[in-house]
Amino acid sequence: MINKKVRVYQTPLERANTSYDTEVHKEIIHKEKNFYNVLFDNIQVGKVIERRFLIKKDDCPIAFIKSLIPCIHSNIKSNECVNLEKEVDDLLQVKIVKKEFSLTWPTNEEAEILHIIGDGQIIVEKQYLLNRENKIIRYEEESSSPETFIFEE
Repeated sequence: MINKKVRVYQTPLERANTSYDTEVHKEIIHKEKNFYNVLFDNIQVGKVIERRFLIKKDDCPIAFIKSLIPCIHSNIKSNECVNLEKEVDDLLQVKIVKKEFSLTWPTNEEAEILHIIGDGQIIVEKQYLLNRENKIIRYEEESSSPETFIFEE
């Protein structure tokens, strides 16, 4: 088990340390969809960059993270920046991180990536990163097995 502080936020790549590894699993650019307009509370979101990360401990996957960044928020080219999330947070002055936790069943993709067998459940941690005006700048969704982390204040 890994201790995870609930009140501390780190980008997926900042979380890499000696006991576990973080790697960019995939990067996708999504076309404009109403779903993203609603998620980011902005009718002009347009295209969204989705970066997927896989966190492993001893070569075993322990968490799967999806990071969504509207292209309108960034002049940074994702292929020119290793830690795009930190660059966007710094550039747009993210000040607040709102979190929601839920216990649910994994999607087929999450079950396959996290090696969930049968009717095992996952913890989904949703993180909304906001600026001073309470506008959502980024969104992250982390899926992990309930046995992976011990959450502490």
